[in-house]
Amino acid sequence: MTGRVVNVLHVEDDPVQHLVVRQLLDRVGDRRFSVTIAAGEEEAVAAFGPHVELVVLDYHLTNGNGLSCLRRMKAVRADVPVLVVSGVASPQVAAELLDAGADDFYGKEWLDPDGFAAGVRQALARSAARKWTHSLDQSTLAFRSALEPLVARHLAAFDAEMSRGLAAVEQAARDAGLGVSPVGLERIFGELAARTGGPDAVDRLRPLYLELAVRLYGYPPKPGR
Repeated sequence: MTGRVVNVLHVEDDPVQHLVVRQLLDRVGDRRFSVTIAAGEEEAVAAFGPHVELVVLDYHLTNGNGLSCLRRMKAVRADVPVLVVSGVASPQVAAELLDAGADDFYGKEWLDPDGFAAGVRQALARSAARKWTHSLDQSTLAFRSALEPLVARHLAAFDAEMSRGLAAVEQAARDAGLGVSPVGLERIFGELAARTGGPDAVDRLRPLYLELAVRLYGYPPKPGR
């Protein structure tokens, strides 16, 4: 077997099923699995730590209930995939488990090993996609939070007088022929920045430079163009 190790929590009170699921996981082929056994609901919830990446859950437990266990785990970490393997295969039971967040349901009496292996791979792929999407969402929120006060400051400074001034400078630049000379615009800004004498003059003038560059050329020219 190849691939990284996936941490699995198997919630099942039948030792025979422990061996069956272990064999089923071995058929996945492109993963290795480290399996932790929990015989009942309370034990499963206690073992459901941040390291768990996949749960294989039985519906009927000696101590507790599979549906209740599923709901409690999903309330803690909704991104962890849960595959239910149970001897109870009624459509109503399956529907309840799927509605509660299970990724798939397999009846023990008609369990197809290859189908289960495919289900494991698909569940892990969906989980990875959810984590990636969540990461993007968090990054977007962080970016938005950092940008918002700058937008407010910019809008407060960019009044009607500033707008008229930019329009006048844009027209003067076109009249002077700078519309075809990005190098000329860059040189003038460099000279004005040096004249201020401040060490951060270039940074402070960059927004103005970029705005004029977009107005004149349609895009910010690269240095040296």
